[in-house]
Amino acid sequence: SSPRNTRGRGGAAVRFDVHPGRRRPALAATQAALLDAAWAALAPGGVLVFASCSALAADAEDAVFGFSARTPDASLAPLAPEDVDDAFDAEAFVDGCLRLWPWHLDGVGGCDAHFVARWRKNGAV
Repeated sequence: SSPRNTRGRGGAAVRFDVHPGRRRPALAATQAALLDAAWAALAPGGVLVFASCSALAADAEDAVFGFSARTPDASLAPLAPEDVDDAFDAEAFVDGCLRLWPWHLDGVGGCDAHFVARWRKNGAV
């Protein structure tokens, strides 16, 4: 099926793709290019934080671990509860990254899915 038009808020035409998975490889390539460009601009000793508001591993974990695998001077700087004012319990931290699901914030209104990773660039400061 191809992209379709519909009427959105206020009657404006909105175009959407009924099969967004078809674009996933192109979006993953763009995401990788953005991470690589940010890394190239980062000074040795600098910190890069990646955040994604997606429940999909392809948009989060896969991007992070792919970047780590192809970037030898990147050291994942593990996140821990004390890094976020102890707002989340240890279950929200997986492989040194923060992975939030709606139930992590049930008591304060919930949230969408989120993923955060942090790297430090190796080398002399």
